[in-house]
Amino acid sequence: VEGKLVRVFTNGMVDMANFVDFDPKQYGVKEKVVFSVLREMLETMSEEELNARREISLRNYAAAGRIEAVTMLKMARQSILPASARYAGVLTDTVYRAERCVVFAPAQKAMLKTVNEGMENVLRCADALDGALLGMPQDTDAEKAARAFRDAVMPCMEALRKAVDALEMSVGKEYWPMPSYGEMLFKIEG
Repeated sequence: VEGKLVRVFTNGMVDMANFVDFDPKQYGVKEKVVFSVLREMLETMSEEELNARREISLRNYAAAGRIEAVTMLKMARQSILPASARYAGVLTDTVYRAERCVVFAPAQKAMLKTVNEGMENVLRCADALDGALLGMPQDTDAEKAARAFRDAVMPCMEALRKAVDALEMSVGKEYWPMPSYGEMLFKIEG
C-alpha cells in the first residue's frame, strides 16, 4: 500500500514492517488498494469490524514484541553476559600470569579491554531496554501501547542486538553460549 510492504491474511489480519501506522480507513480508496483480500475486506466489513481487527492487530504487535524483548533481556543477562564474563576471567588470568613472568602481553590486554567494553555496552543496552519496557503504557489503549513499543522499545531492542553481535565477535567461540548463524544453517548432527 503506497510503497509499504503489507501482507493481509485471509482472516483480515495485517502484517507490515510498520503497521502501527496502518489504518484501513486511510486506504479506503479502492483504486489504490491492489491486494484483493484487503479490497474485499474494505468493501465487505463495517467500520466497526475494521476497527476491531486493527485493535487486535495492534494488541498482538505490542504483546508479541514485549515477549521478544523480555526474552532478549533474559538471554543477555542469564547467558551472554555470564559466558562473556567467564571468557574475560580467562583473559584476565592469562594477562596476570604473563605479567608475573615479566612477559609483555599487549594482545591479551587489548582482547580483555574489548570484551569488557562489549560487556559494558550489552549491560547498558539491556538496562535501557528494561527501562523502555517499564515505561510502556499499562492502560488498555492498543494504539498507544503499539506506538510506545515501536517508538521506545524497538530501538532499544535493535541497540541490544547490535551490542550482542559486536560482543560475539570478541568472545572465544567455545565460551559463546549460543550457536552461530553459520552453525544453525549448516551444522548437521545426527
